[in-house]
Amino acid sequence: MIIYKPRTLANLDCKGRGPDGRLTIGGKVCYPRDQVVIWLADQVKKK
Repeated sequence: MIIYKPRTLANLDCKGRGPDGRLTIGGKVCYPRDQVVIWLADQVKKK
């Protein structure tokens, strides 16, 4: 199982390597669920 801490995900997003579709709602970063699933599946393939 791959677990990403919020700070790690923020760093990946800053480098352009996080999930697509980044949204900011109330000062918090959110991602569409389908994009996160696609991104996580890609991370598993890379490892």
